[in-house]
Amino acid sequence: MTEAMLVKSDFYLAPVRPDYLSIRGLQVLQTLKKYINKQKRGTFPTNIGTLITMKPNTSVARENAQLIGSGKIYKAFSTAIPHSPQAIEAAHPSPDFRGFRAKYPGVLGKAIERFAAEFWMRLS
Repeated sequence: MTEAMLVKSDFYLAPVRPDYLSIRGLQVLQTLKKYINKQKRGTFPTNIGTLITMKPNTSVARENAQLIGSGKIYKAFSTAIPHSPQAIEAAHPSPDFRGFRAKYPGVLGKAIERFAAEFWMRLS
């Protein structure tokens, strides 16, 4: 994200991994918000929320996700997108048409659907 993009946007969504660098990045984002507002360089966009992505099933990831989710500042979505080889593969072009269920099978697809529903609720 750039300062210019943030000043010109109405909303933003922060996708983060549940790790130390992402948590620091969220803190830097809050510092930038204070700076932009203090300098009157525009209006900082509304935070729709923080989406935890690529979440591995480890104790450290669970602790970091809990830390991100516990802060009212970050407005974490209740659904996290799990780490999945299918999510990585879905971004690669394919000569064959692949529907949603083929690209995002099982738990991954259900997590994306839950996130999408919560996202649209927040926009309403």
